[in-house]
Amino acid sequence: MSETSVKVWADTNQGGQSQSLTVDTPDLTVTFTNGASSIKVGNDAGTWQAFTQVNYKGPHVNLNAGQLYISPDAMGLSGPVKSMRKA
Repeated sequence: MSETSVKVWADTNQGGQSQSLTVDTPDLTVTFTNGASSIKVGNDAGTWQAFTQVNYKGPHVNLNAGQLYISPDAMGLSGPVKSMRKA
């Protein structure tokens, strides 16, 4: 994983299918049917916003560089992440 990217996993605790993101992604359900449930923000990736609905809608939180979030609960969300963008 590049320190300037965000890595997302389908399941909690870095489980299941994964993908690295470097650009705003309006629909994670294209790759992950139910969205992403764990996320690692690279040390140099800056802050990203994670949304519970596609197209940057619904409840969202800021995820900080260098942090690993092992579940939606750890992010402060009630469900998987379905879209992400740089803050």
